[in-house]
Amino acid sequence: TPLVCQALCAKNAAANCPNDPEESVCLSECQDDISAYTTACPAETDAMVACFKTTGTVSCDSSGESDVDGCDPQIVTWGGCAICVSSPSDDACEQCQKQSCCAQMQGFIGAQDALALDECVSASTNPACQDACEAQYPAAAQAVDTLVSCVTGNCPACLN
Repeated sequence: TPLVCQALCAKNAAANCPNDPEESVCLSECQDDISAYTTACPAETDAMVACFKTTGTVSCDSSGESDVDGCDPQIVTWGGCAICVSSPSDDACEQCQKQSCCAQMQGFIGAQDALALDECVSASTNPACQDACEAQYPAAAQAVDTLVSCVTGNCPACLN
């Protein structure tokens, strides 16, 4: 696992995105988390990591964070399995979401066009653009609304 994390974090660092954590933080969090994911979702994690290392390309999104392109099927499959798996680097908000809103998170990751909605909203620069994204991807937008309602009602740590 240390070699896996080194390869993944080096690829992210090479994109030089301004809002990504330092490579040392990436390595530490990856090493903490990868064993939880490989235990719960071994085949899905292996497939996603293999894609990241080989065909995935990393670039900066509009928020200045790294984004992997070319691995959407692997990310969706992995996410469906791993989205509710507790990992050591989870903050209080993430812990609550995984415990209290797991079904809603799975509903979003399984929604048709969830990644397309996420990419569209991430590229939006104003509320009107975000509204247009939600209109373009209504199934995923409904899943987001359901998730937001759960988080708002159950996870005060996420409301800061």
